Amino acid sequence: MKKQVFLFLAVSFFTISTPFIVNAQSPSDFEVKDSILVKYNGRVLDVTIPRELGITTIGNNVFPRDITSVTIPEGVKNIDNNAFHGRDKLVTIFLPSSLERIGDYAFKECGFANIKFPDSLTEIGKEAFTDCKRLSEINIPKNVQAIGEKAFHGCYRLAKTTVDKNSNCYFSDSEGVLFDKRLSSLIIYPRGKSNAKYIVPSATKTISDYAFSGNTTLTEVVLPNGLQKIGIFAFSRSNIEKINLPDTLEIIGDYAFESCDKITVPISIPSSLKTLGEASFQGCLRITTVSIPGTLSVISRESFDRCIRLSSLKLSEGITIIKREAFNGCRGLLKIDIPSSVITLEDYSFSNCTNAESIILSRNTQYERSSFQGIPRDITFRD
Repeated sequence: MKKQVFLFLAVSFFTISTPFIVNAQSPSDFEVKDSILVKYNGRVLDVTIPRELGITTIGNNVFPRDITSVTIPEGVKNIDNNAFHGRDKLVTIFLPSSLERIGDYAFKECGFANIKFPDSLTEIGKEAFTDCKRLSEINIPKNVQAIGEKAFHGCYRLAKTTVDKNSNCYFSDSEGVLFDKRLSSLIIYPRGKSNAKYIVPSATKTISDYAFSGNTTLTEVVLPNGLQKIGIFAFSRSNIEKINLPDTLEIIGDYAFESCDKITVPISIPSSLKTLGEASFQGCLRITTVSIPGTLSVISRESFDRCIRLSSLKLSEGITIIKREAFNGCRGLLKIDIPSSVITLEDYSFSNCTNAESIILSRNTQYERSSFQGIPRDITFRD
């Protein structure tokens, strides 16, 4: 009887004093095919990938959505497209010094606040870190040659980007803003910067796609003489109130100022402009004055669609085509005066300008019945 009690106590002591190890991992938790990690079958959410697996690539959607931490081993060169997309509970990520490529959408919507890129990294894919809402700072290492479209878009707390200036041949930074090496292209203006006004450097020729998109702190951006291009969605859905268009500007991309509903300054399109992109000022609800020179032959579709307070519109001789819905819903217009040079008014080009009291155009101008749909006024022909 004493022996049985002693044996029971011994077993009980061993059980109590030896905890169950819940985060133990083994190579059997991972599925590998052709050196690509294709699946993780473990239950542990704080994962260290064993180096002995010999993997070189992290595949697509390997880990569960509630993963919290991942340490990637040396030897991995590629993180594939969508590898960690949507892992919003992933708060810690360790990248190996062997890593060369981060694929498209690889860390989109992840939860970490910091990430350290190794010097071996050469490529960051499009939307690789889009909507990483806690990410606060990034440093671009010396060997990065390519950063994809919208790579850090929607990173609301991103306040600073820095570049290894001494050795990176492709990128640079100024005041925490990311540029190409010569400052000729402004690539990313971090959304977390607190400035209300920003003066773009005089050397800048291009505002890249999405560069200021969604920024809610800036109210004024000063563009330099010498600027030639504003990319697609460059300022879309931002809170800017004041913007200037330099006399050197040649291209305004599609949706460049779309839904910038706080812009109040007059919009004077410079005579240097060759392309006004589709929906470039669509939904700019507070714009009241627009002037467009005759050197711009085509006004693209939806360019000023739903600029509901637009009350003064000057269109100059030389314009030949006004495309579909270019001025749709501009309810503030009282007078619509179409230059004689206009050959074609596409459908709905001035539809729903419901307060217009007069419409003047040439008999030689071809227009659709819907071009002035919703306007209860007759057309006056000037010739």
